[in-house]
Amino acid sequence: MNKKGSQEVPSSTVGIIIAIPIFMILAFLTYLIFFKSSGEDVDISKFSYQKIVEEIKTMTNNDIKTLNFNSDKDYALIGFSKNIKELTQNDLNIDCGKVDIAGKITKPDSCQGNSCLCICETDTQLGSFGGDLIILCATEKSKCEQFKEEILGGDACNYFLYYDYNTKSQGLELTKRLDKILIKLK
Repeated sequence: MNKKGSQEVPSSTVGIIIAIPIFMILAFLTYLIFFKSSGEDVDISKFSYQKIVEEIKTMTNNDIKTLNFNSDKDYALIGFSKNIKELTQNDLNIDCGKVDIAGKITKPDSCQGNSCLCICETDTQLGSFGGDLIILCATEKSKCEQFKEEILGGDACNYFLYYDYNTKSQGLELTKRLDKILIKLK
């Protein structure tokens, strides 16, 4: 017996209503697993960089702090002193940080005349063919923070450079002396 005005929802419509949210959840999980995971290393390096910047800002004279920098192949950590405009392979020495670089590392325009700590994007494509590393500090993915103190890799250095192709945590010792922040690998 059918009553007038009675409406039944067809079972296929109910199936579609249930299937759409399930499909959206599966698509989102697939995105997180296969696509988003490749960008997480970048976030870890930038987060680690930001923690170092925050710690430097809280340091007082003669403070010594040990922090970790979580590196990956996509970024290099670089400290530029006020008078540096660029670094070439010939400028680099083992005490301050040395990797084989192609061309030069140019200090970003926003840092010219100031001391800066930067996390700079790297191009490692040539490295897989035996080529040198390209370090780019003026890209959208790179970040720099200006400091009134000089950022140095040691008393005899006018820069600091750290890069490791492998993803790992590297201990850093930060020392504040009057107008200098010294960064050394632990």
